[in-house]
Amino acid sequence: MVDKDGNSVQCPNRPDNGCGYQVDFDAEGENSTHRIDFASLGELLYHLHLAAKSRGSELTLVVLQRELRPRLFQAARGQWLKEHVPFPNWDDPVRHDDHIHVNFAVQCK
Repeated sequence: MVDKDGNSVQCPNRPDNGCGYQVDFDAEGENSTHRIDFASLGELLYHLHLAAKSRGSELTLVVLQRELRPRLFQAARGQWLKEHVPFPNWDDPVRHDDHIHVNFAVQCK
């Protein structure tokens, strides 16, 4: 995410905000102090995909709050994300605007 001055920063992860789980964003990916860096998030998912493929795996699920996905799809990797990243059709009761979950296909040995 980035702060209001456009500086890349970590999500505020403190006990007084539920270790980040109480940091909420609107549908544009903004709140009063930060905004989601959708371009960087798209790059992260792209490179996670490449790393998984290089190890014979793949992304099987990426959970991100549904109303944030249109903004993610407007980022540089947006079309690629639509075609290659499996986002769920359901909404989790826990908001996924301050974090994502990424599942990989991993063979058990």
